[in-house]
This record gives sequence, C-alpha cells and structure tokens, in this order.
Amino acid sequence: MPKVTICVPVYNCEDSIDAAIASALEQTYSDFECLVVDNASTDSTVDRVMAFKDPRIRVIRNTENVGPNANHNICIEHARGDLIQFLHSDDRLLPGCLAHLVPMFDDPRVGLAFARRRIESSDSGWVSHFAELHTPLEPLEAINDGMSIIRKYVDEGGRGNWIGEPTSVMVRTSLLREVGGFSTELRYSDDMELWLRILARSDAAWVDAELSVRTQEETTLTILYATTDAAWLDRPWILSGLARNRDLDPAIRMKARRLWAVAVLKKAIRAQQAPRAIRRTKNQQLGRHVRMSLSS
Repeated sequence: MPKVTICVPVYNCEDSIDAAIASALEQTYSDFECLVVDNASTDSTVDRVMAFKDPRIRVIRNTENVGPNANHNICIEHARGDLIQFLHSDDRLLPGCLAHLVPMFDDPRVGLAFARRRIESSDSGWVSHFAELHTPLEPLEAINDGMSIIRKYVDEGGRGNWIGEPTSVMVRTSLLREVGGFSTELRYSDDMELWLRILARSDAAWVDAELSVRTQEETTLTILYATTDAAWLDRPWILSGLARNRDLDPAIRMKARRLWAVAVLKKAIRAQQAPRAIRRTKNQQLGRHVRMSLSS
C-alpha cells in the first residue's frame, strides 16, 4: 500500500486538470498513489486524466453527480494510503509538498499538517484578504496543540478558515474516517469545520513554506457560494458542531453554544428581512438547522 493517497475530486475541469495531475506526478516523494474521483463529468476531464498512462493514477467514476462534499468523502473511502493529500482540480502541488509534510506524521499526536500556499488570482482584493490564513494562530510551532487551536478559534468568535483549503492540508486517513469526513451541510467553510473535528482529537503540524498553489477565479465554487448566499448557515453549523463535540473541553463547548444561540438569532432576523421570494426557503433552512442541532 502507498504511504500517501493524493485525492483529486473532479467535475468538468478539462481546462485545469492536466496541470493538477502533472503537479502530483512531479512530487519528489515517490511513495504515493493518485486517486481521481470523477463526479459524473460531462466534458473531457476523465479522458485527459487517462491520457497520462501512469500506473500511480487510479480513477473512480460516479454514475451521478453527488455534490462536491460527498465526492470528497468518496475519495476518503477509497484511499489506500495512511495519509491523504487533497488536490483540487484547479490547484497544484509544488514538487516538495509531500516530502515536507509526510515526516510530520512521525509524531503520532499529529492528525493534520498544513503549510503556506501560493495564490494565483486576478482578484487582488481576495488575495490581500486571504493570502495568509494562519496569522491568527501565530506564533506557530512545528507541532501545535489541537485543543488550544480550537479554544483560540472559539475565543475569537468562530469565524473564518485559519488552517487552509484542502490542497494545503495533509491528513491522517484513519482519523478522517473516524470523524466522518466532510459535512454535506456546509458550503463555504466545510474544510475548516472538518479540521476542527480532527483537531479535537489530535495536534496540528505546521510547515512554514509554500507547498501548494491556490487558484482563485470567479468560476470557483468558493466565489459561487459567496455571491449566491448559499453558505449563509455555515457559521451556525460550525458552532453547533463545536457545542455538540464531546471530544472538546466543556468550557469550549459552552462558549460555542452561546455563540451559536446569538448567531441563530441574527440569522432569524436576516431571514425575516430577506426578499419575499426567498424568505420562506431561508426560514425552512434555519428551522431545519435548529432542529438538527438541538436534537443532537
């Protein structure tokens, strides 16, 4: 079995997939497989992947589109490596990525390892705002206590992604499966919500070097969710998960519960102020969130 599975969830990305796969195959660390899970693409994505003719590449094709988060979870389910390095189809890994991150897991306390990433985007405003995600955690050590990171995150209000997008993070496969993978309830902050569940059971390794390339354009899902308000309940979902997580210190859970209550109240006001055409939908979404949170 390979040490690492590079998981590449894809959907209709024929224009960018060549560069992504090439960046995986050009790693200086060689003990890996490249698992591509195609989410029922309708373009030439799979043909372009298969054209590489590399035995390290393995392709799974979904018979129907299951959504991006469920597709990530199929990657996790079929990964053979002890470690998973995600690679989004519009991103790239720099050649030394695996070589830098794999040794961090020699420490059994480490559940995830993250690093800086290089940004390529035509949106200078986005770059200036999101280029350095880890700064709220500084000073960072090589190994950082997971519970302390969560406590600081909650103390600061439970907002944003302090770790990074999936392409800039390597995770222990067994732990990913234990915590249940990506939540299908979240849209924009699904990665940070998962990192928090992992950090509740482990520590985080930090590598102070650029190891991946993050591409941010108007067509990415991140921008789509931000502009359509599809992720309007992401923060309540994160806070609800923290409040219900029995792996956490009770004081952290209590503070998350208070933040959740305030967030839900603000969302209720926002739903009532929404245009009439979408008001009912927002109220239904919020009501479902509250019922599911309280029932667990």
